[in-house]
Amino acid sequence: MGKEKANGVVRTELTSKGSRRVTQILEASSDIIGKNGFRGLNKRSVASTLGISDGNVSYYFPTKESLWLAVIDYELTEYYRRHHPESQVSDEDPQAAFDDYVSRWIDEYQDPTVRVFFSEIISVAESSSRIASKRDDIYEAFVQAMLDFARRLKPEVQAQ
Repeated sequence: MGKEKANGVVRTELTSKGSRRVTQILEASSDIIGKNGFRGLNKRSVASTLGISDGNVSYYFPTKESLWLAVIDYELTEYYRRHHPESQVSDEDPQAAFDDYVSRWIDEYQDPTVRVFFSEIISVAESSSRIASKRDDIYEAFVQAMLDFARRLKPEVQAQ
């Protein structure tokens, strides 16, 4: 088996059972964040939720921060899958594409779990440079998407 590196942790490739366990851990972690925020998320709370040992969680996520980072990656993947499906609007109509994008962002803001999740990232970023880096990446991706739309509407728009 080869080695893989995720969130700074080197692990042997996961078996299918290990992959299922990681998914269970991430899903339980997401639920905990939704109820108690990132500050309420720790390996013990995940283990208790799943009825497994702390060591089982620690095997996959040796630090609290590694768990936080993995949950952010997992939730962002799920978020984009749920909230950003391929637009049904043609790129040939830049105004309609922009309107569609903004409309989806406004709709997403109405979802309390989305607001809590992103608010929690902002809050935790104050105490973790790695989470702050994630927060900055999310912000940069949003700004880049807005600039791309703006340039399609007005090609003279430049980044500041």
